Amino acid sequence: MAQKDLGEMMRQQQIHKANVHKNISDLVSQSQDASSGFNIGLTALRNGRPEAALKKFAQTLEIDSSEDMQRQIYPNMGQAYLQLGEFDRAIAEFRRSLRLNPPPEVKAFIYANLGYIYTQRNFYGFAIQEYRQAIKEYPKDSTSHLTLGMLYENKFRYQEAREAFETLRKQDPGNTYAQESLERLDSYTPVEPREPVVRLVKLLPTLGAIMVMSYDATYDGYFPMIIYLYPDSPLQDKAQPGDKILNVYKSGEMLAQDDTRELWELLEAPPNTAMGVYIGENEVEFRSVMASQRQMDQSERLQVYRQWLKTFDSRLAWLWSSAPEIREHIGPLWGQELESLVRELHPLRHTQVFDFAYALMIEHLQVFSITETDPESGDQKEIRMEYQIHLGRFPFGQAFPDFIQQFHALQFTYVANLLAARI
Repeated sequence: MAQKDLGEMMRQQQIHKANVHKNISDLVSQSQDASSGFNIGLTALRNGRPEAALKKFAQTLEIDSSEDMQRQIYPNMGQAYLQLGEFDRAIAEFRRSLRLNPPPEVKAFIYANLGYIYTQRNFYGFAIQEYRQAIKEYPKDSTSHLTLGMLYENKFRYQEAREAFETLRKQDPGNTYAQESLERLDSYTPVEPREPVVRLVKLLPTLGAIMVMSYDATYDGYFPMIIYLYPDSPLQDKAQPGDKILNVYKSGEMLAQDDTRELWELLEAPPNTAMGVYIGENEVEFRSVMASQRQMDQSERLQVYRQWLKTFDSRLAWLWSSAPEIREHIGPLWGQELESLVRELHPLRHTQVFDFAYALMIEHLQVFSITETDPESGDQKEIRMEYQIHLGRFPFGQAFPDFIQQFHALQFTYVANLLAARI
């Protein structure tokens, strides 16, 4: 093709594009019925004219503000603001759309867009939460499976990444990226926990309580913390979730100076044992009861873990407000507890409580490459990868209103208020 012919073709394309934009602008300025107005707004959006689309959507809502019309318009308004790079306004429209309970495929579209925005804000754990929700709404959403696998891989969660890519390969056997990703995962060095993984939660049947070993900054040690009390617990009205047991004594039992039993063991007692515990400086006395044989249903188990998660509220607010050296010391200790909670929640991984706890954990995951140097050649070789959950580190400068609202929704009042004060 001659050079001048190519130039003429490009000029004609520019003229055509200008005419399309002019036609859209003319249509936007005209009055139409609601259905026509909505379609013109969609056309503007698809042709890269988000400002014109927003104008037409607003005009359409003036004509028809029914819930059905709002259900159609708000997701597209969110998309228009997303094209403009106005993330906070895009999120507001997407969240407003979800409150109108749109069809599952539309919900999946919205959650995927929210996930995209969270990746742009570098909150990958909460991006994972949104993409997981998109897949729950529409399991055939291959793009969300792909993105989720990439996010898991980026955060060193190789088993979860493998599950996402394998699901994608089953849905789309010809997807070469899924196959290449699975092969790539096979080549990675496994990432191991920096500290031994322990089960921190324990049921104390004759106290009618579920407790977890939790680090206490004041006394610089681990103590049993109440996360759930059965209705017939002798500690009802005497203690509440979040209280820590600092010492234990039993009627008629003298403890030797060199007694090495853990507080766990001292709390295990036969029925009808007179006992006392110290919660802070307060002494609480009671008698143990007959061990309950009742099995918890799923809603009760969720309540246990929800209360455990909520105990992080005031602790995290205190931690994130502390001096850097305190955050560095305590962050990994409470990180072990959060990871223990996520492990306990794994059988209930399709719940909102798991999604939030997992997101919070991933936001604070740190990975370290452990290397050794060859004494002769001086070459470094990676021998293993280690990770820890460090709750003391948080990018305050990246917090934004929707992120804070997520904490409010889970009743993390102290944390939400702290974050709101920092932006």
